[in-house]
Amino acid sequence: MALSHVSVNNYSALKGKFERIKKLDETPMSLRAENLNKALAEGGTVTKLDQLRVGIIEAYILADTIAKAFCVIDSVKQGQLIVYRTPAARQNMEFYKIANYNGKPIKGYTSQDKQAYAETYFISSDIIEIPKWNNIFTDNAAQQEDRANRDLAYSLEKYIDDDLTDLVDNQYVAAWRADTFQFQDTRVTGLPAGNIIDCSSEGEINLEVIKKILEHFIKLGRRVEAIYYPMDDIRNIWDWQAEPDTTSTGSLGKDLIPQYIQEQIWTSGVVKNLFGYPVNMVPCNTLASGTIKVIATPAKANDPAPRGAAFFWTVPMDSYVTDVPPVTGPMFRGLVMMMGMGMLALPQQCLNTARVDYK
Repeated sequence: MALSHVSVNNYSALKGKFERIKKLDETPMSLRAENLNKALAEGGTVTKLDQLRVGIIEAYILADTIAKAFCVIDSVKQGQLIVYRTPAARQNMEFYKIANYNGKPIKGYTSQDKQAYAETYFISSDIIEIPKWNNIFTDNAAQQEDRANRDLAYSLEKYIDDDLTDLVDNQYVAAWRADTFQFQDTRVTGLPAGNIIDCSSEGEINLEVIKKILEHFIKLGRRVEAIYYPMDDIRNIWDWQAEPDTTSTGSLGKDLIPQYIQEQIWTSGVVKNLFGYPVNMVPCNTLASGTIKVIATPAKANDPAPRGAAFFWTVPMDSYVTDVPPVTGPMFRGLVMMMGMGMLALPQQCLNTARVDYK
């Protein structure tokens, strides 16, 4: 770009940058290394950036994902035991937990004091690299920090989601586990046999699938919070017909809906209520076609049953950003983010979720 086409302000900024680069080029390599070491020392610029990064990433990590949407989220202090006691707990009541990263759910039993114990364990992100040069001496520091924050958060999020998904998926059973109905009135009849709803004969997401979901949770005294369905099958929803449309045979269409519902689909792409009950249908790009996952909550506010499909605890972070040897070379700084967490799932929480197989 010719200087005649550069504004005064831009020219001043460019001139200042060129002068800084020229001064840096004239600096002996030994002095550059000394300055770099000072900046990386304890209490230096980079350490302060790490402290800021911790807060930012903690906010990222606690953002909603599909797995976390199924969990009750809480926190524990470092070194604190995770203990949960249900109002109607008994000794040797089975529950499931994950005790290490990428581990499968393992069965546990409540102790003599009728409490469920779970271990905290640590996971770490992938190694994220930042050029030391850009981080300290140039105008790209903000962009480098933002990229590092996002990459560290995304890496941790993947690993957390893997473990939570395994634990939640373990809650789907064809036949209820023992102690599932600790809080259910024995006079109630017509209860479902389990929380896997077979709609394979439908072959797509239609109103019959939604009716079976609502019927399942109404019988259990639950209110649907969200129905997560595959993004691949979003067209199934778009094809629902509004009155008075008919099929080619002249009979009423199977997926006939009121006009205002179709308008909601056309304008927002989301269905919030059907048949007088909340459904909150949410498309999800991590679910395979043919599978729906539903999260619900007890319909009555005073219901003593635990909420969610599982419990997820985090260990509040102080300074879990750790320097590690970079892969690329000495001019890069390697960063790893660690996080402590724990999780367990009770048999009673199976009532709050369901899996629907419609293919």
